[in-house]
Amino acid sequence: MSGASRHSRLMTQEGIVFALAIVLFAGLAIFLDGFGSMPNLLSLVQAVSVVGSLGVAMAIVVIGRGIDLSLVASTGGGAVLSLPLDSRGDVA
Repeated sequence: MSGASRHSRLMTQEGIVFALAIVLFAGLAIFLDGFGSMPNLLSLVQAVSVVGSLGVAMAIVVIGRGIDLSLVASTGGGAVLSLPLDSRGDVA
């Protein structure tokens, strides 16, 4: 593989975002105590899994040639309805 084609492959939008994510993660792990700890990493994975599930569901809808925003509205509505319960301590 020539150097020019490898450089152009790394300079794609995905490559830049991935590099920035790695730099950001490394910086936070160095400068914030406990950022790289296992409980925090598990918490991050759990939070990202919800967003990833929504992303996959929305991709299926868009690939199927439909733009359906009800998925986002349903998720947002569920979050709004659960906030009063969470503030009272009723949600585990």
